Amino acid sequence: MAVGAPAPAYAVTFADYSATSSFSNIIWEQNPSGVGGLLSTTGGGSGAGTADVKFSFLTPSLSGVSDVAAVFNFKGRVPSSMPTMSLGDFLVQDGLRGKFSFTYSGPSTTLGGVALNTGDNLLSGRFAGGNISGKNNATAGSVNDATSAGGVIGLSSDFLTFGSGDRAYSIAMTSIADPLHATTGQSLDSFSAVSTGNFQANISGGGNVGVPEPASWALMIVGLGGVGSILRRKARAAATPA
Repeated sequence: MAVGAPAPAYAVTFADYSATSSFSNIIWEQNPSGVGGLLSTTGGGSGAGTADVKFSFLTPSLSGVSDVAAVFNFKGRVPSSMPTMSLGDFLVQDGLRGKFSFTYSGPSTTLGGVALNTGDNLLSGRFAGGNISGKNNATAGSVNDATSAGGVIGLSSDFLTFGSGDRAYSIAMTSIADPLHATTGQSLDSFSAVSTGNFQANISGGGNVGVPEPASWALMIVGLGGVGSILRRKARAAATPA
């Protein structure tokens, strides 16, 4: 790695959210036909079809925006042509596509030098290629999408701009009421759950850098090792008598 070369673009975990209570904040509703359905926030939040959550940015320049009040809206549909796949004891409901948003719902304030106004778009996005997965009859599962796995994810925020490269989100579901189950040839049975999640992308502006993924840490260590080697060689050359 040459000194002065631009740093490689890599995805970082730049934001996450957590539930504000032990009550369900996301729900899967199987279509009446038995195949396909809708995954959405439960409607217990400050707006119709939303959930109240705590949202945090993880990038250094926005780290003061931590556990702030936000309204979470998620709507993802699976077409009626997509039954659940069964992989041993593992269930995968593929074909999820839709949109999500986190809107700041607290009072206008300044946190860590960052001005927040009620109604600001903390993060929003559209996606296609997501899935719902978990073990059969389990009370925990996940919702995932990643461009590296063929998904399509578009992101926007009033506080960050996003560069090209991999993007992903991961939503963990716990306390699933009516454990995960699917009849052969049908989609997942209806259930509700408590969700938390995080988001990854290459940040091109507004947030500096976030928390590198493990693979990125390895690349950075290798790169820093290369820089160190160059500097050591220069130091030895300078110390060698002419």
